[in-house]
Amino acid sequence: NSVTTARMTQEAASVGRSVAWAYAVTAVGAAVLAHSIADLLRHPVEPQWLILVALTISTSWVMLRIPTAEINFSISDTFNIAAAVLFGPSAGAITAALDGLVLSRRFTKRTAYRVLFNIAVSALAIWIAARIFFVLAGDRPLLDGPGAAARLVLLLAVFAAINYMINTGVVAMAVSLERRLPVVAIWRDHFFDLWASHFGGALAVVPLLM
Repeated sequence: NSVTTARMTQEAASVGRSVAWAYAVTAVGAAVLAHSIADLLRHPVEPQWLILVALTISTSWVMLRIPTAEINFSISDTFNIAAAVLFGPSAGAITAALDGLVLSRRFTKRTAYRVLFNIAVSALAIWIAARIFFVLAGDRPLLDGPGAAARLVLLLAVFAAINYMINTGVVAMAVSLERRLPVVAIWRDHFFDLWASHFGGALAVVPLLM
């Protein structure tokens, strides 16, 4: 009947908007990754970066759980951030993309656009967070002078906040468009608790830099 037809039309339109959002984000993420690859080819980083890449991929499968808070978090977040801070935004973006690829294997529906979207979001969030991190850090060495440790922790907290908001916000928007629900409500109900993973991963980088 007409009511069913109208509902199906609305649902199809919602899915279409969600897919369009996913493709747009994927295109931006692909541009960031292309830039990052070209950047690393022009300015190669130390081979120690490959150690962080290997650690990221191997720990992407491991999820830790805080039972009292019902929060899951991945150890690989620490190595993503470490790669970005130690070797620059381009290295961080590529590391995060590989992490996103491995994490995509957890999807129950592994369609091509979902996997590519997940890779793009991971790379984009880390790349933007790293760029802002280095702008705020300036030319001064991270561990130079009095209060250096506190300054590093503050910079990493900013990194984590930006990475967290972009990562969760972009995905929440995709879900919001598909389900026709307010994005803030989606983010609050399904993504808010992920702050522990992002901030915990960032602070765990401190010993690697000391």
